[in-house]
Amino acid sequence: MLIFHDVTEDVSGFSESEAKLLAAFVVRHASPSAYKALFTKGVKESGCMAHARRKLFELHANHTSLIAAEGLKFFELLYDVERESKALGAEDRNKIRQERAKPVADALHKWLLLQRSKVTNGSATAKALDYSLKRWVALTHYLYDGQVPIDNNWCENQIRPAALGRNNWLFAGSLRAGQRAAAVMSLIQSAKINGHDPYAYMKDILTRLPTQKNSQIEELLPHRWRPAGCIALPTNADWQQHRNTS
Repeated sequence: MLIFHDVTEDVSGFSESEAKLLAAFVVRHASPSAYKALFTKGVKESGCMAHARRKLFELHANHTSLIAAEGLKFFELLYDVERESKALGAEDRNKIRQERAKPVADALHKWLLLQRSKVTNGSATAKALDYSLKRWVALTHYLYDGQVPIDNNWCENQIRPAALGRNNWLFAGSLRAGQRAAAVMSLIQSAKINGHDPYAYMKDILTRLPTQKNSQIEELLPHRWRPAGCIALPTNADWQQHRNTS
């Protein structure tokens, strides 16, 4: 698994090359406007159920709302399904979601519409309900793809180090410097997520890089890397050569 950081000069949007890269993936977000342009360029959108749940949780915590308390029960049922299917493969998880989570989600949607019709515009309850209703298609995208998680919590935890420290590198000096910083952060975070010591990984690849063959450069990527002396995982080039000689 790899984590990819990038730098853009315009925080309000993405370049064409970035949009093409992201078109191969499902983009999950907490609804920043910068992402909206991507969804007109073939990028699939997935919403975060944790953020939707949080709106009702905060409504209940701040106003002791009975409506919010009732709504939270639906989210509890949805997360029960996720906990029980966590260890399953994508296909089996998708099957269980369709059988058990989708009926709950459909009931939640009907409940949201009913409660929204009873409250006045601009109220705290209306705003909490509108958050889910306006994003319903994105929020329920995960029900049709077993590879997509129910929320963004895991991803947010992975980028937390960069988010917490971003004020320390608010100014990179130039676009090129920012891209270099993003590349380094991508390698370090990817090394960590693949179970490597980032310092040992970076030291090893920087030592080996000058003499590494171009055809074997993939061996230095975090998800394929093995310390010097260990057998490396096959690269795409290796598989291609194997097919050509078979």
